Amino acid sequence: MTSAGKTRALEIPLSAFSMGWKNSAKLRLYLSELQSTCIVFLASKSQPLLQQQFQGILAGYSFPAYARSVEILLPEDLAWRLLLTEDGYTSFSHEGALSIRNKYTVRLYWLLCAWRNRGGFVMRLADLRRILCLSSAYNRIDNLIARVLAPAESELQSHFPIWFHYRFYEQGGLIVFKICLRVTDEQSTREMRSAWDYCFNLMASVGARQDTLRNLFSRLDYEDLRPFMEKMVELTAYIRSHSITTPDRSILTVMDRWFTSLLHRYQ
Repeated sequence: MTSAGKTRALEIPLSAFSMGWKNSAKLRLYLSELQSTCIVFLASKSQPLLQQQFQGILAGYSFPAYARSVEILLPEDLAWRLLLTEDGYTSFSHEGALSIRNKYTVRLYWLLCAWRNRGGFVMRLADLRRILCLSSAYNRIDNLIARVLAPAESELQSHFPIWFHYRFYEQGGLIVFKICLRVTDEQSTREMRSAWDYCFNLMASVGARQDTLRNLFSRLDYEDLRPFMEKMVELTAYIRSHSITTPDRSILTVMDRWFTSLLHRYQ
């Protein structure tokens, strides 16, 4: 059900907001702000022709005096779009988010959780400043690094299973975030082995050698498994459809660029 005008009601216990009874007025203010916070979904792989814009994250809410819960109304189309996990939307640790005291760090944490399955993501610096609600003081890169990026990178790496590294690209005013994940050796070994088997069959189908795959896996980080496999599917399909006679050379040429440039990897 995705018809315009329809809403989905969610009842949330007041305790889940961790604000206490004395902050009811502040909570109502935040909920009201969410009604006028614009959100835009750009076209994506799963929805290549669909770009949606909502004038508010919430369609409305009900929070009577002395109530023990808050009812919020999400536009049905928005709720449906947020459920498209292939576009990157996913869950995050509520307890973890509440433990972060720096507002910029918690917003970066949300971004990382949203794109954890993609290995990383690219943003315009102007968009990052807008999402983090940064003042004009952070227009200087050194201020952005010292006051926002470096503290967030350090805190998340020290206390969370997900953190990031970043790189600026002056041309185009872009920043690339590479996501890092802390997983068990068992999980990493299991998923890397599964990815190896999958890519081995792909490369065998175009006549590529096992040594080429071994070369690629020696440079592959666990976090990049999904985008790596997607790239290999795309690349082997291209080789197959164009009857390329030197598959190993073609694969190494393309993937060397993929490994070298974060901008290219997470485009």
